[in-house]
Amino acid sequence: MRRRNHILDETPPIKTKDLRRPEIGGGGGISLKLWQFGEANSRRNRSVVSEWPSLCFVDSVSEVSAAEMSSSANCGGSRGDAERQCVDGHVIDASGLSAMSDAAAHHQQQQQQQHQQEGHSPSASESQVCGGSGDVCRRLAAIHSLIEQVASEVSAVEPLIMTSIATDQAPIICQKWSSVKSTIPTLSAMSGAVQTIAHHISAAPPPPPCQPDTTKQPGTPHPTTTTTTPTAAAADGDNPVDVTANRLPADVYCDGVLGYLPVDEAISSARGANTHHGKQLINEAFMLKRINGSLDSNHLTGVVDVHRSPFDYYSKCAYALEQGGELLRQQMADFIHLARNHKLIKALPLRLSADSLPTAAAFKELPLALAVYKAFGHLLSHRGTSLALERVEDDDDQSESDQASDDENDDGMDEGGDEEDGDDDIDHQQESGGGDASGGEGPGGDGPGGQPGNGHHGDGHGGGVTRQRYRIGNVDFTTVPLADLPPNHRYRSTYNESDPVIRSGGLVFPSFTAFLKGTVLMEWCKQEGVGEEKVTDAYVGPGDTRYRSLLTAPTIDGFKTVDGIDEHPPQGYDGRERLIIVKGTAANDTITAYLRLVYGRISLWTTEAPTEGRTAIEHYPIAVNVARPVLAKYGLERTVLG
Repeated sequence: MRRRNHILDETPPIKTKDLRRPEIGGGGGISLKLWQFGEANSRRNRSVVSEWPSLCFVDSVSEVSAAEMSSSANCGGSRGDAERQCVDGHVIDASGLSAMSDAAAHHQQQQQQQHQQEGHSPSASESQVCGGSGDVCRRLAAIHSLIEQVASEVSAVEPLIMTSIATDQAPIICQKWSSVKSTIPTLSAMSGAVQTIAHHISAAPPPPPCQPDTTKQPGTPHPTTTTTTPTAAAADGDNPVDVTANRLPADVYCDGVLGYLPVDEAISSARGANTHHGKQLINEAFMLKRINGSLDSNHLTGVVDVHRSPFDYYSKCAYALEQGGELLRQQMADFIHLARNHKLIKALPLRLSADSLPTAAAFKELPLALAVYKAFGHLLSHRGTSLALERVEDDDDQSESDQASDDENDDGMDEGGDEEDGDDDIDHQQESGGGDASGGEGPGGDGPGGQPGNGHHGDGHGGGVTRQRYRIGNVDFTTVPLADLPPNHRYRSTYNESDPVIRSGGLVFPSFTAFLKGTVLMEWCKQEGVGEEKVTDAYVGPGDTRYRSLLTAPTIDGFKTVDGIDEHPPQGYDGRERLIIVKGTAANDTITAYLRLVYGRISLWTTEAPTEGRTAIEHYPIAVNVARPVLAKYGLERTVLG
């Protein structure tokens, strides 16, 4: 019976939240971007761009140039008494946004009348925020005014919300309104940031060096030179300035602007477009700060690290950690700690090497979980064999050999339904080192293997994953597209394209990360210097309600579970199997202990070194003590531990 054919774990969907962040445009203009951040600030996808003074929202905008900002004024903006605004493509009058209540609109009108009575013109109001640099300050004042107005309108409209909706809509409206209110502190912080930026600009710092000479008529550029950046007259004088020159202080530009850009955009766009700071700011130090931020936010310090060297290497590391940091924290860190306890890793942290890091394009060619593992898998080994991820092309001879071995092992599994034969089979596997990995893992798929894999990081619908064979060490496995799962398959509802379903040797895992954890425990468990031993074993019966509850419970007291489905179970069994890891996934764990549930049997395994005692239970006190509460909760303590 192959020990590794029993395991899996379901990956929860990644949650994201929306945050509004400022970004500085190229020509001195200011634009607001709505960024969607992951909880660890690792996956940042732009969804909406709004720009002032027009307040137009455009989907999927990659850049907002000075020319685009000028042309967008037709969408709205201040035009004296005929002031209009455009929101989400809908033009509305000066009474306010289309979604505002009458009370909110009335509040806005009162503010306008108050300004007129006090003799304040728009420029007078703006001067309170920024006193220099012409058009830039005018736009900053507009942004500041907008932020203050939004906060005020939210307070004004709140009493009217619940009286304007149907009772059955109240729960969802309350939830959404709570999200709206939660952005107010962010808006307040943004308002303060705008004032800080305006303060620096109002000091009118000297223009950057290397001013273009505008006294000469433009001519045909020399083939070996680059064209000078176009210039524009400053709003507060006739001296021309470089429109791409950054006039913000370096710390404000780095922390207040570039800090909110995904690392790939900070490199490709901001680094190349800014002539004043450019490469001097988006450098090795900038990348190291981003890397350290990703490691800290995902609690990966001491688990994963990078070689602290050149910029190209840093940029790849930063991209990999920002894309995969959350997955590393939620699932892959458990595997890394298990691998360390089984001595598959020489030492932590794992240091990502330049040669192993793919480009952004190559990174996206694999499902995210596989791409993350590929970045460090070569650092692991089992009995002298590298555990690097390899893609397997069609190999008919190997497929036939693997299938024959699978058939032999399936025959052994058929005997596992009998209580006594199951005991002998498990003991034999332990004595022989857990089975033959190369023989036990074949293509594992129904249909042709080696089909090109184009898995992308998606929304969990599985459209980017194809059936593709891979190999880690001597273990082969196949990625399973969502379309390959039957309509009633229990893994369809939890399918995650970033961490797809895996088939290996007749067993189906709900995710690649579950496959990794299960393979450590059931296949890579006999590393030199590691002794994984069975503490106890008891036959409960597949129909026992206590056994079924422990086998199918969604969670087990916060412990990690690895589930699997045997596609060819013995007669009378549904094929469901489970590992419950009670020790070994925490950073300070030095041993591993887990309960194995298969074919109505419950056994306890551990890497703990035996101590003095009369019975096996007394030889392994740590493993027994951590497993006992789990078994007791389901009424199985005496049955399993005696």
